[in-house]
Amino acid sequence: MHLAIAAGGGVFLYAALRGVSPLQALKDVTSGSPPAVSTEGKKITTASGDLDPNYVPGGSGSTNWNGVYKRTTGVPKALQTPLTFIAALNTHAGETYSQADRWGRRSSDCSSFAGKGLLDIGITPPGGSNTTAYLGSGQWVKVSAPKMGDIAVNGQHMIVCTDGSHGIGQQNPRRNVQRDTIDNLMANSGSFEFRRYRGWM
Repeated sequence: MHLAIAAGGGVFLYAALRGVSPLQALKDVTSGSPPAVSTEGKKITTASGDLDPNYVPGGSGSTNWNGVYKRTTGVPKALQTPLTFIAALNTHAGETYSQADRWGRRSSDCSSFAGKGLLDIGITPPGGSNTTAYLGSGQWVKVSAPKMGDIAVNGQHMIVCTDGSHGIGQQNPRRNVQRDTIDNLMANSGSFEFRRYRGWM
């Protein structure tokens, strides 16, 4: 009985996160193949139809990490994994949003947040760890379906995927670091693409 109630609650939660009816959510779950995440860019609006300011990304700064944030050295390749990347990001989950102090001890923007997680496990992020650097890097390869450790990125915003439909990312001064569906985390930033670190392919 308790298991049935918990399962039913999970279906309702899944439906709410995906923005579908509970019946469609149940079909997705029982088929074992939930729909792919759309990369067209979701819009979240207020009742008046304007973009909801809580879901407008704060943007990505350009200050380089070099000389400001220290890369952990001596991390064995076996520990440089998507799982340790997410674990490292979780240690920064309490940070507040700031472009000006994007490499600070208690602050970050969307791309320095990802960069800190990489540096913590000994991986050097591209360039100054901004969205443009990830998009132009040969070390971050475009993929069609996300999994843990991949990034969702465009010229304005980026987040790190924790699985095929959820992620974690620094959002804006109103919301700071959030865990949510990829669609919600990338909302109001336009279309985006998924990239995977070449070392994890």
